[in-house]
Amino acid sequence: MAKNYTLSIGDLRILASQSTNRREICIDHAMNTFKIENLHGKPDLHFEISGAHHYPSFEGYKKVFITSPLGIWSVYASKDRNQFLISLQNDENLSPYQIITADNTFPNFTIFPGTNDPVWFCYPLEKMAIAAHANINRVGIILHAACIAIDGKGYLFSGTSGAGKSTISNIWKKVPQTFNA
Repeated sequence: MAKNYTLSIGDLRILASQSTNRREICIDHAMNTFKIENLHGKPDLHFEISGAHHYPSFEGYKKVFITSPLGIWSVYASKDRNQFLISLQNDENLSPYQIITADNTFPNFTIFPGTNDPVWFCYPLEKMAIAAHANINRVGIILHAACIAIDGKGYLFSGTSGAGKSTISNIWKKVPQTFNA
């Protein structure tokens, strides 16, 4: 059972840890490709797995975002907007299966799993955290996109899932001077 995971995505160093070995931390296949053995220095993002058997209270927080009326995640802000709660829930049951707390600069997170099941460090948590950190701290932006290069120029195709980004880049792969990024 892993007590810590260290990841490096671009220039971001990420640590997922727990102070006890009570829960298994699991990462999905896509995130596993970014796993590193040692994290040198302070992480840019730190996810601490809580050993608490209860979720933090939503009292004093206002819902500021939901992915859709029956979305898989929602964001709540404290009145002063210094703290955020991120609620992960599934479509069938809007009860949270994980609550994450974050401060307003998004470097430190606490994950409240809610059950004794393994804690999955995967979509949508890591993408939300990385995007928020990059955006708020002005270190970059995250785009859902595909990219090709032709004659030294890059072309980026952004869009929602299923919009055809990979399809168009795969069509361009057939052109000899195209490099698929």
